Amino acid sequence: PGEDIFIELVFFPTAAERSSQTFTIVCDNCQVNDVSVEGEGQLVALELVSVSGEDEPLMLVVSDHYIGVPAKCSVTLFNRTLLSSHFSWMAELRGQQAHLCTAIFDPPSGTLGPNETMEITVHFTPHSDVELTKVAAVCEKVEAKAQEAFVSSLLTHGKGAAFHVLPDSGLLGPFETRTVEVTAYTDMWGEYKDNLVCKVGDLEPTYNIDQNNGKLVDVVLSYGDHFPLKDADGNEVMSAALGLSDEDAWTRAPLSDVTNVEEEESEPPPAGKNLISVHIRPHLGSLSDYPYCITPQQIVIPARSSRTIRVSFTPLTLSGSDCESRCAGFALGFMSLDSKTAVCVPGRVRRVQGLDLEPIRLDLQAAVKPAVLLVQMDEDGGVLGFNASAGDLLRAESDGKLVACEFDVTQSFQLVNPAEMPLRFRLGTKAPFSVLKPLPGSSSDPYTGDGQALVIQPRHSTRVKVAFHCSLPLLDHKNQTEDHESAGVQLVHTENGWKKLRFQQNLLIQFSNNTQQTVPLCADLDLPTLSLSTDSLNFGFCCVGQTRTTELNLYSDRARTFWNSHTESGVFRVAPDSGLLGSKKLHTTTYNQCLQISFTPSENREFKAVVVFQSPLETTPLTLLLQGTGSLDEK
Repeated sequence: PGEDIFIELVFFPTAAERSSQTFTIVCDNCQVNDVSVEGEGQLVALELVSVSGEDEPLMLVVSDHYIGVPAKCSVTLFNRTLLSSHFSWMAELRGQQAHLCTAIFDPPSGTLGPNETMEITVHFTPHSDVELTKVAAVCEKVEAKAQEAFVSSLLTHGKGAAFHVLPDSGLLGPFETRTVEVTAYTDMWGEYKDNLVCKVGDLEPTYNIDQNNGKLVDVVLSYGDHFPLKDADGNEVMSAALGLSDEDAWTRAPLSDVTNVEEEESEPPPAGKNLISVHIRPHLGSLSDYPYCITPQQIVIPARSSRTIRVSFTPLTLSGSDCESRCAGFALGFMSLDSKTAVCVPGRVRRVQGLDLEPIRLDLQAAVKPAVLLVQMDEDGGVLGFNASAGDLLRAESDGKLVACEFDVTQSFQLVNPAEMPLRFRLGTKAPFSVLKPLPGSSSDPYTGDGQALVIQPRHSTRVKVAFHCSLPLLDHKNQTEDHESAGVQLVHTENGWKKLRFQQNLLIQFSNNTQQTVPLCADLDLPTLSLSTDSLNFGFCCVGQTRTTELNLYSDRARTFWNSHTESGVFRVAPDSGLLGSKKLHTTTYNQCLQISFTPSENREFKAVVVFQSPLETTPLTLLLQGTGSLDEK
């Protein structure tokens, strides 16, 4: 009495027409009810309603077409039924002139829902200049054919019925529910029965967040309250508890707490409350305070209020990997009521808590990214460049004596910390480069350091100054050949004939987690290159005892330099015979000096001599060939 029952009516139309039938329901108390049912059978059908926007869908007309050039037009399909219909355009055209053209339909197939339209783009390409009127494109309605073929294949055994299971296999995740559909097909009346067998096996466990942990369940045994209240020192202020650890070892509460419970055993536990409870829970991971830590681990939240907890993440190990790694975890929050009356009102209210209540889950995800600082330079190119001249390595004293002097060329760049945590690192270079220490006590300096260790705070930056130290020993590298180049040093010859030493290395940024970052350094040291406006002079005939003078220029490219000259002949002289070629005040790439070469023959004969020009910065001397003839004939 008072129950309802549902009766299922199935409609199987055999023709595209409207059908109706009346069912008479007779009850035991002689009540008679008539139920009329109507249904409409429809065929899956598509209709071509327009071609290129025209309402006369008789044919597709393409005017002014060109051989081999695709013409674009469109057709519209309409599904007038209440059933979804699948369609597909045949790849090949039909008709006597099908070989004279091609057509591509976009999309070539699809599904039209009830009363739905779809526009099809047609790319028509003629391959002849004749009029094409005997060509047709065929659109197939594939659903009905495919369904008919599918059902026929299921019933080929001739037993009159078949059951189809979908899906027939798969993988179930932890605590996952999957719905399996079973469909019966028949081509003959009768009552059919069969068994559905589900086999489970050969599956790898997927229950644990740890890939190498095959544990499936955890056994939790509690004595008294599941999560007893603790004081600020972590000592329980209520009943004790027993727990089963991951190592299957028993952990007991202090003996004094157990004794107190035994003394109170005279009082029976409240109705519905278990003194000892055992919970079997799915093992989802291992309990740990690392790398995630939540503080405080126990809080009391007043009614209609809130509290804040702190979650911290500390990577397990310091890795030198350049790839980003992720760490997944979760935290479970178990809720207990801090009021006995709120837990249970006998006969009226009962609330589960602790392990009996589904916990609050907080999924945790952290990414450990490689330490990277943004390097910002004043010039583009990604290389911190230095330029120096070897001519600045020598200085003339007041007495004219040359002395060697060393100097530094400095450049700077900006280091920016884009991360959300401080980055600690050290900077390292090798000679002739060096990192200049920051000024101590600078209030504007955003980083702090102990020794060479530096720290840049999040979203802060600092400027790093690097020096290129120039000294005479660097010039020893200019004698190297291409087959015997020193590491990081290269002798460069330019198209203009100039020479320079190029020093290259990387400034190393060594982070505290052993990862590294580099900043390319490149310094060009210009070398002086001596040259003459001519390499020989011929004074011709000159009277004995008389002096003939001519001028030539001495050049030094790219660098200032000291020079001197000497010759073993007494009839030829060079003025001046030494000096400084170039000046710091002149900003040019080529320095020159005018020299006067004189010839005073002492005899009636031919004289030859060689003048050698040398520079302390250039190992290869420069020579000038001189020639002249003394004559007694004053004519």
